[in-house]
Amino acid sequence: MEKQSETYVAGGVLVIPMPRELDHHSSAEIRDNLDMMLAARGIRKVLLDFSKTEFMDSAGIGVVLGKYRRVKAFGGQVSVCGANDRIMRIMKMSGIGQIVTFYPTPGQALEAKR
Repeated sequence: MEKQSETYVAGGVLVIPMPRELDHHSSAEIRDNLDMMLAARGIRKVLLDFSKTEFMDSAGIGVVLGKYRRVKAFGGQVSVCGANDRIMRIMKMSGIGQIVTFYPTPGQALEAKR
């Protein structure tokens, strides 16, 4: 499995680069790592960066929905950036498009969160 890029905090937003393939092989590790980061940092704004993601299956949808529920429970918000047309179509068909805000790039998302 390809190693996920490092997460970082910018302007109070936890930016989480998603892997090239967000599937059942990568989703468990991602989910566990994100849970630890959210608990340790007390962050309420999360940006999922799909700029490098080329494939996502139902396990990936579960990761996004799970993070949304967890962050929303604490009054936070989840946004998505950099998703290609295929990933956007999957998110919209799954209902994610109705609960998160989409941005073309990480920079535009971070600017909007200020």
